[in-house]
Amino acid sequence: MIKKYNEGFTLIEIIVALIVLAIAAAMMVPFFGKALTQSPLPLVNLQKATSLQTVMENIVSDSDSFLFNGKKSGPTSCADLGTLQTNITNKLYGTYNIVQNSFISFDASNNEQNQTCAQSAILKVTIKDTTGETLTSLFTIFITAL
Repeated sequence: MIKKYNEGFTLIEIIVALIVLAIAAAMMVPFFGKALTQSPLPLVNLQKATSLQTVMENIVSDSDSFLFNGKKSGPTSCADLGTLQTNITNKLYGTYNIVQNSFISFDASNNEQNQTCAQSAILKVTIKDTTGETLTSLFTIFITAL
């Protein structure tokens, strides 16, 4: 007696399975397609923001590098702040766009007004990167008791 086994799939079963898989894949593409193609964007934006933070840290470090009586301190005169302002304008600290790099003061209502260093020893620096991220720092004259 010969035993006949009907193992495997018929051609129609394979075609139906492929059609079902194709429909399921077509429904999933809109969900996974965007996630896969844009997945590196947050990392790229983070790297750019970190780069801007590094620029601001370099500016702050330069501001802290002035010497006063042989000890490290912040800027001690308008000339020191002017040097810092010029270095920022000349973009010595990296790649950035300058939004504001000017001396300011505050009136009685706490509104900001542009001044010269002789009128106000507060230097406001706002920088921006290509993604639109901004950082702002205020620098002032460092005064120590003798």
